[in-house]
Amino acid sequence: MADGATVFRADSVTLDQLEVVPALRARGNNRVMWPQEKDGNGRNIHGEYEANGDLYARLQREVFSADVYLTGANAVTMDGKIVSTDGGGNRVAPMIFGPGKVVIAMGVNKIVRNLDAAFDRIREFCAPVNVKRHLDMHHRSGYGELPCASSGVCTDCDHPRRICNYTGILEGALPRFSERINVILIGEELGM
Repeated sequence: MADGATVFRADSVTLDQLEVVPALRARGNNRVMWPQEKDGNGRNIHGEYEANGDLYARLQREVFSADVYLTGANAVTMDGKIVSTDGGGNRVAPMIFGPGKVVIAMGVNKIVRNLDAAFDRIREFCAPVNVKRHLDMHHRSGYGELPCASSGVCTDCDHPRRICNYTGILEGALPRFSERINVILIGEELGM
């Protein structure tokens, strides 16, 4: 990261495991923001979207003007397509457009054969595990009503708290954006 660069990060188990934010903050050369950052009790330090929409929503929009956006992804196909799904679009959208540089960190467990396998991974593993994470770590009790919370498999529901509303597939980039997306594939299993 260039000194002085504004860095935003997504809610990512992989980034948690890599301890990226503490390392960048210890370095002290960047403004590092994480809109979904939690306190020791699992509560968002910037307020919950429903309760304090102004601050939280402002930070979500501010991501688009960041110098660097750090995130994970749900899957990467053998031919290099990166697939990510989220509930509000706040992780997928900045991967596609906005921040000057995007760094996507993924463990080898995210590698799948093709797009069908990527969607299977998201429905059969990522979505149910992420719902459980929202219940356990983020104290989002409303997520317990989702069918995948009890069945362990995505049922393509129409629940208002559905966490798989937006899917982005990164297949390439226009020449002027060719250096924007940077993928770091780590030789171990990380994230969900």
